[in-house]
Amino acid sequence: MNLLCRLQNAAARSVRGAPKRIKKMPSAIGAVALALASFLAWAPPAAAIDTTSYVPFAAKAICTNVPGSSCAGSLALPTDRQTVLEYVSVTCNNLGLGARLFSLAFGVTTEGVQTVHYVQLPVAASIGAAPPPGAVTGQVVRLYADPNSEITVTANAFAAPASPISCTFFFSGQQSPALPP
Repeated sequence: MNLLCRLQNAAARSVRGAPKRIKKMPSAIGAVALALASFLAWAPPAAAIDTTSYVPFAAKAICTNVPGSSCAGSLALPTDRQTVLEYVSVTCNNLGLGARLFSLAFGVTTEGVQTVHYVQLPVAASIGAAPPPGAVTGQVVRLYADPNSEITVTANAFAAPASPISCTFFFSGQQSPALPP
């Protein structure tokens, strides 16, 4: 640890003295040296780099409604891993003629606080003009979910009375290695 601190201090002293040395250099070399010195002053110390070996995570949660109402579902997360969600996509089926989606949401618990996040609606499905097979959407996220919590999913639609809308939420990201008990 002491060696690491000494190396960081040496780099900082080198960066502080760089402007004096750069003034004596030809202009093209000085510009490159100044850019490099600025980067080195900005770079985080080596000890701040996260070396946790996360593993890929992918899962899905399905919700199906009774005709004319919203649907809800959930996905249980492992008790010994922290989950990082990086992408969510949604596929909704059985959108009857004139059915309109007005909300696609999922909830996570982070540091004990439950939050709800909304997914951008596909335009055709939100105006009641989705093709018969259904509608899809997706977006990039960066959300952290506590171990031993649930991801909840909901979809709300104004639907024709005979349309049992079904939505599948797909999540991908990473999970930490098993946490100590």
